[in-house]
Amino acid sequence: MSQQVETETPTRVDVLPNVSAGAVARAGSPRALVAGRAAEPLVGRSRRPLTLFGPAGLIVSFILMVLLPTAVAAYYYAFVASDIFVSEAKFAVRGASEKLPTTAAGASMAGNLTMMNSNQDAYIVANYIQSGPMLDRLEKDERLRSLFARESVDWLSRLNADAPAERLRKYWSRMASASVDSISGVVSLEVRAFTPEDALNLSRSILKASEELVNDISRRKREDAVRFANEELARAEARVKAAATSMQRFRNETGFLDPVKSAEAVSKLLGLLRAEKIELSNELTTARFSLSANAPSVQVLSARLAALTTQIQDIERELTTQADGEDKTASKALAVYEGLMLEREFSEKFYTTVMALAEGARVEADRQQLYLVTFVQPALAQMALFPRRGADVVVVFACALAVWSVLSLLVAAVRDHDT
Repeated sequence: MSQQVETETPTRVDVLPNVSAGAVARAGSPRALVAGRAAEPLVGRSRRPLTLFGPAGLIVSFILMVLLPTAVAAYYYAFVASDIFVSEAKFAVRGASEKLPTTAAGASMAGNLTMMNSNQDAYIVANYIQSGPMLDRLEKDERLRSLFARESVDWLSRLNADAPAERLRKYWSRMASASVDSISGVVSLEVRAFTPEDALNLSRSILKASEELVNDISRRKREDAVRFANEELARAEARVKAAATSMQRFRNETGFLDPVKSAEAVSKLLGLLRAEKIELSNELTTARFSLSANAPSVQVLSARLAALTTQIQDIERELTTQADGEDKTASKALAVYEGLMLEREFSEKFYTTVMALAEGARVEADRQQLYLVTFVQPALAQMALFPRRGADVVVVFACALAVWSVLSLLVAAVRDHDT
């Protein structure tokens, strides 16, 4: 009886939801299925993909990736970030006034060259402001490291007092900038510091060092011009001396002080001798008609004519032919003399021109060639221009929101692909 009651006791089968009747039949009884549940996985059971970016995950990620960085940035800019003051100045590099050419083309060319040189000098000064020598100068005069490494400066903007020169130069490039207008050549200087006084003092020191650089460039230009003029003058003087030495050697070798005058005198003498020869020839011809060949007067005229002919031949040979293989004719001496005279005249004129240029270079060297004209003087800042606290917080929020949005879209795309 007890066994029958035991068999009729109802058995609950709803403790295993989603289990088919076939599974119960294969197990033999619900109890057997429950006992083997830990050993056998359920067939056909669906699993939902796991993800952190559900509705709650989106809220948490938005808080961590957007609101938290924005709150940190707002706290930093509101309570930690140090004020940055700006001192501005504008200057230009100009040359001394010069006489322009009278022609339009020459004036245009001279104007273009002057503008190119001025702009080049302005770019030199602008690059010098960012250079290592400028940092060394400011470190010596203003103790640059101590200005940017103060304890009052916030840790993010502060310069490490032991920073190497490369890091100091990179830091200085953020605190000072110089831009050049390519058309006007005006240099705009902007210096940042953590106190108005420091910004003003740094601007003044930069202008002073830049003016010294311009003066040094001008001095070097003047020295180069004077040195070049003196070198040219020395070469011209040596050329004049060489021409005079060559002339003296020629006169000693040829015996002609002035071959041109000597040739003129010889030519005149030769003309007189030829005229006399013609007269003697006429007299001799007349005498032979009236006298015999042995007459004393005829013989005298014949002897005089022969002597005169020989004299004329000697003079002509001396002027135009070479004797004993030596080239000592008057025509050759005259050609050499003319070349020497041309060289002497040219060297003397060249020396005169170079002397005038050298004197002009000395005069130009006595006056300033380049000037640094500061038409906007640096002034003491009345308020801090940086950081722009509200704008910077908005920028941080926008960047964080953009990053969060992109990541959310990427995770959603991956989730859709998996399902």
